[in-house]
Amino acid sequence: MSKKKAIKITTATAIAASAFVAVAPTQSEAATSSVDKAITKATNQMAKAYDTYHKTAKNENKLPKTATIRNEVKLAKDYYAAAEKEIAKNGGSKTKKAAFTKKLNTKKYFLDRAEAYLAAINTNLNPSKTAFNEAVETGKAKNVVPAKATLVKDVDAFKATVAKIYGPDVRNLLLEKYATPATELSNSVNDELKVYDAYKEIEAGKFADLVKTEELINKVKPEADALKTKTTKLATTLAAVVAKNDAKFEELKTPAVKEVKAATDKTVEVTLETAKTDLTAKNFKVLVDGTAVTPSEVKSDAKGEVYTLTVAGLEGKDGKVSVNGKEAAYEFATPVVKEVSAVNGKQIEVKFNKAIKKSSVIQTGTPDTLVDGVFTINELTTDNVVANAVAAADGLAASLSEDGKTLTITADTFFDGRYEVITKADAIETVADQKLAGFYGVVSSNDTVKPSVTSVTYPNAKTARVNFSEPLSSEGTFNASYSDGTSASVSTSFTAGNKYIDINLASLTANKQATVTFVGIKDAKGNLATPNPVAVTVNKDNSDVTAPVVQSVTPISATSFDIKLSESVAKAVAADLTSGTVGTIKVGSTDVTSKATVDATDASVIHVTGITAVTGLQTISVEEKALVDFSGNLNAAFSKVVNFDADTVEPTVVSTSVQTISNVKYLVVDFNENVTPVAAKALVFNYVKDNGEKASTTVTTNATAGAQGEATLYNAVSGVSKSIKINLGTLAAEDYTVDLVAGLVEDGFGNDSVLKEAVPVTVGSSTVQQSVKLNADTTNGNDDDNAVVKVNSNTLRVNFSKELDIASATNKSNYSVEGSTVEKAEIYKNNSTDGYIVELTLAKNTVDITGEYEVTVSGVVAKNGSAMTSYTTSETLDENVQPTVTKAVLASPTTVTLTFSEAVINTTADTNDFELLIGGVKVAANDVVTTSSQTSAANTLTLTLEDAVTSADVSKGLALKGLSTVDIADGKGNKASLPVNITIQ
Repeated sequence: MSKKKAIKITTATAIAASAFVAVAPTQSEAATSSVDKAITKATNQMAKAYDTYHKTAKNENKLPKTATIRNEVKLAKDYYAAAEKEIAKNGGSKTKKAAFTKKLNTKKYFLDRAEAYLAAINTNLNPSKTAFNEAVETGKAKNVVPAKATLVKDVDAFKATVAKIYGPDVRNLLLEKYATPATELSNSVNDELKVYDAYKEIEAGKFADLVKTEELINKVKPEADALKTKTTKLATTLAAVVAKNDAKFEELKTPAVKEVKAATDKTVEVTLETAKTDLTAKNFKVLVDGTAVTPSEVKSDAKGEVYTLTVAGLEGKDGKVSVNGKEAAYEFATPVVKEVSAVNGKQIEVKFNKAIKKSSVIQTGTPDTLVDGVFTINELTTDNVVANAVAAADGLAASLSEDGKTLTITADTFFDGRYEVITKADAIETVADQKLAGFYGVVSSNDTVKPSVTSVTYPNAKTARVNFSEPLSSEGTFNASYSDGTSASVSTSFTAGNKYIDINLASLTANKQATVTFVGIKDAKGNLATPNPVAVTVNKDNSDVTAPVVQSVTPISATSFDIKLSESVAKAVAADLTSGTVGTIKVGSTDVTSKATVDATDASVIHVTGITAVTGLQTISVEEKALVDFSGNLNAAFSKVVNFDADTVEPTVVSTSVQTISNVKYLVVDFNENVTPVAAKALVFNYVKDNGEKASTTVTTNATAGAQGEATLYNAVSGVSKSIKINLGTLAAEDYTVDLVAGLVEDGFGNDSVLKEAVPVTVGSSTVQQSVKLNADTTNGNDDDNAVVKVNSNTLRVNFSKELDIASATNKSNYSVEGSTVEKAEIYKNNSTDGYIVELTLAKNTVDITGEYEVTVSGVVAKNGSAMTSYTTSETLDENVQPTVTKAVLASPTTVTLTFSEAVINTTADTNDFELLIGGVKVAANDVVTTSSQTSAANTLTLTLEDAVTSADVSKGLALKGLSTVDIADGKGNKASLPVNITIQ
């Protein structure tokens, strides 16, 4: 029959049937009805059993009660079985029974799902959990291992059962309730068992292989250390095993050390008493200033006699390092300004802890002056307000000590009072090219000390120099006489600001002592010399009659050469001659005298530089009377033929090292002679990846400042050096070998350096040093050009230049505020857009008087970097003492007058400061207190009560209760501090 016909017949039958009155069903129809009912009852119950767990989990996020789901599943199974029996009994023909069975089974999956759920909750993890806990309580790892394995096996079986359940919500709930706690319990001894396995292997090996033993100890060191904080019997038992075996290992691994030397700020060189190969970091007990440090790298020479250890903790400081009990000093302090002090009324000294590059602070001239823009010196009033900026601070005369650690600044007039001395950050450099952070200091000069003679020296045979303790402003007047009373003929040479007076001895009788007496010598402040007058004895010594002799001429390059003499000399001038003319220095017929300079440290050497390039044989001549010694003896004529092509020896590499200079990694290469770097030389840095594959990175030398590969002279003196440094830029931290290619540098004659193959180069991770960042915020009374910003009387913000290490940045002990207490240090900003800022909360009631206070910041570390250099500045702080109520008086039945410890303001009239208490309790009809508006600060403040108080109220006792919302404050914004209750008098 077609579908269309079937529909028509069915419809017709229905219509026809509707025309008749219902009659009793036949026996066959009744039987069919009972089957349908049984099927319906079963399918409904199967769906109900499914919904009992599925909908509860999905809609209510919880599991059903176990008894409930068990009952519903049992009913579903019973009804399903009953329906099967009903189908078998009353289902009719075989075909009809099959149809009924199919209908019944359309919902059978509900029952299957519910039974899968029931199977899961019937899985009992408690026995294996109990057995596990009992094993742990024994304290024996050998018992815990099988118990853990059983628990893990049971949990896995439970998870497999749960995986068969329909519905992710219920699966997640079951795992969360049963599997997760059991897994956490199992994992609770993971660290202990990891330690147990490692030390079981160590004990089995009996320390025969120390390298392997060390690997095992290091492998579980974090877990072993963690045992010390645990209190279980298992943990304490294993901790004892660890301690015993570690102690034995330490006894076996530390060799005796003969000598220790801090080679660099990252490496320590250790010489052993007895050579021993294959030692590792564990064989060396390293203490840096008493703190244990583990070497990050250990290298040895071929014989195992000398080991180089890479250690942390030396950078930026001075101290002592010891290896296996042998100690040595190290000096790697971060370069800083140690102090600024007034030497006298004319001079200020700036002391550094490292030798400073002269060109970064001194501008050569007559006289030498400060480099422009590096120093600011301002005179301060007694209130620390800038009263007068020293005129032309850049032009102040200055000198640097021979050791490079003391800079003396000389005033154009004198220093008298208090001065702030500020150095620009990153402007001053050490001789090792390290830049100094900015510095702020205050120095006082009140010069009452009188100048005095310190010595008499003889710069040359014709001059006596009288040296004084400080710069002078006047030489006064003088006279000279011989010991027999006859007059002596001398003249003086003096420049205000100098610490000496030169006496010209040319007219004195040779080898006859004369006394020169000065009266009225004054220092810059006008203090007269002590004693006054000053008498010195001088002598013209003619005993030296030997003329200086040229000993050698050495070509340095095609454009320079050195002349070596038998003694110290100067270039002669007309005043040195009694007749004739001053001689010259020549190359061939070309006068190069103007190119000649006397060496600053060895006056017996003359450098001739910058001449026109020459080659081959050249005649170098020094005419007579060109040079003079300090006794006035002039040289004799000298001439020599010199071969400017004579040097054909190629420069060779002496040593290499990787150094961090101003947070940049450089490869420093030392040669056997003065050299010049050559650009466009490709250096291939070869290394092996973690997976064993070979790889390389090429760095090409160039002259671009700051670029990777930039090659420049290192530690150059007068523009020459035997060393170069190559900027490694972004070269990753690895162990490399590199061929230093031929021609990487050339000497003064153009000879290329020779190839140096397979040079080992280790590039460590870059260390970024934290530092403060100066700001120019002068709002809210902030001091200009320091790193501290005042927010209010209780809050300061410190600006940093690098991303902050949170632990050190929020350590309040790293901040000190003079006269106050830092109560809290919190991160305010820590990103490249908004900056890196720490907010400091000062303890209330600690700053008594508004004024300038010293703020010190130290110990703050850059993220993944190193700690800052200690920074000290000053900031004007507002007093933060909270006003208190000293008296409360009932001025009228409706008003109370408060007297405060200081003047206060209340910007707007409000009711959020106090409540009235009558007899110690609030009275609803009269508890609201209105604080009057007071915009001009005063010590008293009027309160208005909600209603007039009565005599009965007064007899009960009146009091004010301070509210947490009080906003009465002093002129600096310090809110009033109120007791619990204030008695009204």
